[in-house]
Amino acid sequence: KGARLHAPEVYGGDAVELLEAHARKRGSTALLISRRAASDARMAVTRLGTIARRLLRRLEQPTIVAPPDLLRSQVGKGPVVIAIDFEDGAKRAVEWALPVAEALGRELMLVHMAEMPDQLGYAGFVQSERWEQLANEILDRGRERMAEFLRAHQLEGRAGIHSSVARGPVLPGLLDFAAAAQSCLLVTGSGPHGILHRMIVPSVASEAAALAPMPVAVVP
Repeated sequence: KGARLHAPEVYGGDAVELLEAHARKRGSTALLISRRAASDARMAVTRLGTIARRLLRRLEQPTIVAPPDLLRSQVGKGPVVIAIDFEDGAKRAVEWALPVAEALGRELMLVHMAEMPDQLGYAGFVQSERWEQLANEILDRGRERMAEFLRAHQLEGRAGIHSSVARGPVLPGLLDFAAAAQSCLLVTGSGPHGILHRMIVPSVASEAAALAPMPVAVVP
C-alpha cells in the first residue's frame, strides 16, 4: 500500500554495502532489486547488473530480483513456488517463504525437478522401455524424498502447502513450472557453496534470477 512507502533516500558510497547496511538496520525481510534485462530481452548477454551480481555473490540476507518491466497487473495470481533440492538451503528457503506467503495471502508450492538421464547416452545399450523404467524410478525416488522432507520439517498436511515432483532439468524446468502455476514469487536457496564458488560457477539461484519472468528470492 502507498501509505507504507518511505520517502526516497539518496546516499553516496558503495551501493552494495549501503543496501546491506540499511537492510540490517531496518530488520528488512529481504532486499528488493531490479535486474538489468527485461523479460523479452532474449539476446541479453548480461541480464543481471553489477549490483545484483555482487549482492547474490555475497548474499548476506535474502535478496529478491525482479524483472525491470514487471507491472502490478502482470504479477501472477498463483502460489509462492519454492525450489526444493532436499539440502539445508531448501529448508532455509521454506522457513523464509512461510511468513512471506502468509503476508501475501498466497499458498506455497514446493517443487522438485527430477532430472532424467540422457536417453541418447544410452543408445544401443538400454532399450526405450528400460529407459522409461529408469525415469519412473527417478520420479518415484523424488516423491519419496519430498514426502520425507515434508515430514521432517512438519509441513505434511498443513493447509495451504502443496508439493510436486516434476520431470525435467532444473533449468528451464523450474521456470516453466513456476510460469504455468502463475507464481507470484519463485524462492530458492543459495546452495552450500561460499562466495568464491559463486564468483566462478553460476548457480541455479542466480541463473533463475537472471531469466525468470517473475521475481526470484534467493535465501542464504
